[in-house]
Amino acid sequence: MLSGRSASRPTGVQAVSRLALVRTHSTVTPLVRASSMARREGGAPVDGVGRARVLPRSPLLGGSRTVGSSRRLDMPYSEPLQIGKIPPLPAVNVGEAGNELLRAYEAVVHSTDLQSPLRRDLFRTNADPNGIFATNEFRMDQMKVIGVDYDYTICHYSEDMPATIYSLALDRLIDVMRYPSICRSLPYDPDFSVRGVVFDSRHGLLTKMNSLNHISVNATYRGRRRLSAREVQEIYNGKHVSTPYAKQHMRPMTDLFSKAEACLVTNILELMNEKGIAYEPVSVSEDCRKVISMVHKSGLLHETIMADLPRYLEKSPQLVDLLERFRSQGKKLFLLTNSPFRFVDAGLKYLLGKQWREHFDIIIVNSRKPSFYSGNMPFRVLDTNTLRNRWDAVTSLQRGKVYTNGNLSDLMRLTGWSASQVLYLGDHLFADLAEPTRMKGWTTGAIIRELKDEITVQNGPEYQILAGNMLLVEQVLRLIQNLGESIDPVLLDALEAHRKQFRIGMGILLNPYFGSVFRTEGSTSMFAFSVRRYADVYTSQLENFADVPARLYSEFSELPHEPRPNLELLSRHITSLATSPPSGP
Repeated sequence: MLSGRSASRPTGVQAVSRLALVRTHSTVTPLVRASSMARREGGAPVDGVGRARVLPRSPLLGGSRTVGSSRRLDMPYSEPLQIGKIPPLPAVNVGEAGNELLRAYEAVVHSTDLQSPLRRDLFRTNADPNGIFATNEFRMDQMKVIGVDYDYTICHYSEDMPATIYSLALDRLIDVMRYPSICRSLPYDPDFSVRGVVFDSRHGLLTKMNSLNHISVNATYRGRRRLSAREVQEIYNGKHVSTPYAKQHMRPMTDLFSKAEACLVTNILELMNEKGIAYEPVSVSEDCRKVISMVHKSGLLHETIMADLPRYLEKSPQLVDLLERFRSQGKKLFLLTNSPFRFVDAGLKYLLGKQWREHFDIIIVNSRKPSFYSGNMPFRVLDTNTLRNRWDAVTSLQRGKVYTNGNLSDLMRLTGWSASQVLYLGDHLFADLAEPTRMKGWTTGAIIRELKDEITVQNGPEYQILAGNMLLVEQVLRLIQNLGESIDPVLLDALEAHRKQFRIGMGILLNPYFGSVFRTEGSTSMFAFSVRRYADVYTSQLENFADVPARLYSEFSELPHEPRPNLELLSRHITSLATSPPSGP
């Protein structure tokens, strides 16, 4: 029984009255997340290479699942979690005001009513999945030159792409690197990895890090087995890894092509662990990296894509309109990509039409980013008929021609562009965006395809209930410590456990293994930190720039697309509850 608090929990009517809620509670419903990548119209769920697979039962209902084999694949958390079913707080007396505050808090977190005044005040208007978000003040009206990358920027690939990379790399791991043929049975799991994970080659672990180099104790995997928090802390002697260690042993996987590599290396390690095969994690990691590189550099992936463009490339009717709008506004357009001309030509003919080159003032392929930005390799003109470089010196960059190699300094010198008027858009934070920002002061924009999916989930009622609860418990923790009472640590531990449970639920809704791309437990992920550092704006797809305002202003408290509390209104609501007598029956 609660000491100093009512022995019974407020009824639904009493809770509504005390919180000035005007609508009845909705039925308590479990969170259910279907795979965002598994379904195709009119058919059963399939994986990226056409094999039928079972959709996961929501991890919030507990347990693990089987994908493609009898092997058990651990979800991040096995504890059941349902909206409105939160463990009660301990019987701790924190004074009259504090007790009333805690009763009101428990009434809210056990409710699923999204329409209460308190819940409405926890959130601003839902973020737009197609919105453009600024990390620095952005002036689109001052951008006179717009450059784009090819892969995952102007060209978006279907979910078959990472599955095909995985399949081709797995074949080479067996045929070239002589891994056992049993590895062919290891399926690609599109739901496993997210962009921004890191692989620790010393310990053979796939994990996430936050911006302070703290390892996620809740999302660290050896093979496909999730380690416990205690195991993680024993390996790293806590949660922090030094910058020298991270640079030497931990390789970030920061683009969408990396999903295939993350799945490949963890599947191989899982098989070796399961079969009791001794291995050196560095060697396995290097072998997987090599075969992924083979698939890209050999041209095999390009040939596979060009042989079936409708399967791999997603057409967008708005793309041509966007490029024409830019040109009608007097903006110069350039294409800067590491991909070879034959591959780009095939893709853009499919996406933009046979005359795609007319949309661009300058076309640069085989650019070797990021060395393009700091190197001094001269530009060369490409003969698009023979696909051979010409020998004559390039003294100007002309519309209608295609160039290879080159460097940033010559690009700016030959065009006469002002760096402050250049906007470059790409998907890779380090290869595309970091150097032009640091070296020339270009304005940069990150295309983050998974952003749309995350915002769509965040705008849903299940996520908003959990996010609202998490924001509420954090404010309660701050208010409790200011009540002037001697606070029993048991109560704080219980509230912190609630907060952890809410965060777990939010993360699982986004990805059942690693959570949000932008969050590592309660902190900004290393990937999100890099977005803020290297991108002035970010959005889910290039086409969103059709509706970009002339000016965008940054919001510094959180990443702009994430739900956050209205602290003034929230404090007013909760303080009034703590200081006013309860109303109602």
